[in-house]
Formats: sequence, structure tokens, C-alpha cells
Amino acid sequence: MISVVATVGFLGLGLYFATANTVPAKNLTDKMCMFNDSDLIAPNTSPEAEQIYQRARAHDLTIMVEMPETIPVELRGIEPDRVEARRLYSQAAEIGHVGAMNNLSVYEQNGWGHSDPDSFPRDHQAAFRWNVEMARRGDVRGYIGMGLYHHSGRAGPADPTRAQACFIEAARRDDLRGILLLGRHDLNLLQSLLPIPANRDRITRGKALLEEVSRRGDPEGFAQLSLHYFLKEPAPLKREYYAREAEKLSDPYFGTNVIPIYKFEDQPLYDPDMVACLKALGPSEGPLIDERCPRPDGPLTREAAGLPPTPVQPFDLSSLTVIRSR
Repeated sequence: MISVVATVGFLGLGLYFATANTVPAKNLTDKMCMFNDSDLIAPNTSPEAEQIYQRARAHDLTIMVEMPETIPVELRGIEPDRVEARRLYSQAAEIGHVGAMNNLSVYEQNGWGHSDPDSFPRDHQAAFRWNVEMARRGDVRGYIGMGLYHHSGRAGPADPTRAQACFIEAARRDDLRGILLLGRHDLNLLQSLLPIPANRDRITRGKALLEEVSRRGDPEGFAQLSLHYFLKEPAPLKREYYAREAEKLSDPYFGTNVIPIYKFEDQPLYDPDMVACLKALGPSEGPLIDERCPRPDGPLTREAAGLPPTPVQPFDLSSLTVIRSR
């Protein structure tokens, strides 16, 4: 059995495959990720827009490789052509189709679909604008994309507070990925080199949000908490507890988006055989090792790990507000 903690970094293509959760965006309370009611637009769900969108997907190489079963039967077998896919995505996006906007944003992020096959000019500002247009139409992927861009600074100056506000809007819409990103953002886990936040309210909320993610059955919440107790607040017992909980929830075939991680520390958690194995790996291995070293057996409860009892009530997402840095 391997120990697990989640990887970190910009989520990029994750937006490509996300499922839309179109809840009307109205009366947003944080002006940093807010639209006036007069700015909100209904998405174009007409058969014409959907037909153009599906034709674009039929030409899209990524869809063909990763999600061929989602292409309508009558459009399968079309030659992949990202230039044509980009043209059709643009056509559908311009008339208000949010799925086309989402995929066109990914094309802009990656520089796909230009006439020169050897040229990949990325346009993050254009990708950001399409995320704004999705959010105006109540699509949660737009808020997530805006948050990621405000976090990364790829489309303009990085603004962690605006990123937080956009992740909050996604989380309020009960979007699991929005809840996960807000929790990671609260704990500075979207950027592993940042220290733990100075604001204790953010730390407390971030941990609670990641607990909520895994309470809903996604192991990534526990995996991220294991990472937190490795990088931000080193605590081997807590790290081990959450790693084990993530493994329990992981798909036995696909696993979760995690990497094996362990580091020698003189803690009672590790038995002599494991200590000897870790020492034998040598300093060149750094903090990352694999299943070559055994993990300790035996149960590990929350209480034994020094954690509070499991939350009984779901996290109240309606209570989310921006917590400013101190």
C-alpha cells in the first residue's frame, strides 16, 4: 500500500471535461467576482447552437481520444481537425453556447487550432474572457476558470483575493470542484511553495472544506489534507491518517490524483524496519519515495492522530464570504 498526497498546480485541461452546472448567477455578494443583474445572460440552448457545438466536438482530437463515446453516433468517424473544431467552437460560442465557450477557452489556453500546425500561440486573456462570458450565463466552470486565472496571474496580475471570491461563487453553487479549489486556496495548496496562511480563519475553513469534499465521496479532499500536513503543518500522524482515508475512497483501478510521498522523521508512527528502509534510500531520494518501504500496520483513529471528531453536519456553503489576508 502506498502513501498518498495530491499533486498541486494549475488545473488547465480539467475545465475541458467538467460537467456544466448552470445555476442562475444573481445578486452575487462579493463585488470582486460579481455581475450586475443587467449583465446576466441566458445561455443559448437552441438546437442550432448545439448542432454547431457537436460538429466541433466531432473534429476535436482530444474529444476523439479521451471521450469518443460522447460524440453523437452520426458524427463519429470524422477526420480530426483542430482548425475546423476551433472555427466551429468560435461560431457556437459567439451565439452564446457555454459548452463551446468552455472548449474554446481551453483551445486559447493551449494555442490549438491555428492554421500553422507548428504554431501554438496561447492567448490567456482571450481564454479568461470566455470564462467571464460563461459565468455571466450562470455556468460554474466560468467562475472556476476566472478563479484559476486570478490565482495564476496568466491573464493579468495575480490577485489571490479575487481568486478566492470566484472559487466562493463556484462553491456556493454546490460544485464539488469549486469546494475543493476553495479549500486548497485557503490552505495555500494551489502553490506548494507558499507558507501556511497567517489567517487562522482561512486555515480552519480550508480544512473543513476539504473534509466536506471527501465526506461527499471524493478522496481528493483527504489527499489534499495529507499534503497539508506534509508541506504546511508537518504532523506525521495526521498526514498518515488522511493518506489512509484517501486510499479507502480511491477507485481500486484508477486510484486518485496522488503521488506516493514519505519522509523519514523520528516519530513513533514508523516501525524499525521502515526506518531502516528509509535510511537505506539515501539523501538523493529527498522527501519522495515509493512503496519500496513498508508503511506501519494497525488502525489509526482520528483521536489517535490528534484530530477533532468527524464533522456531523455538512458544511454550510451559503455562509461563505471572502476572508481577507491579515
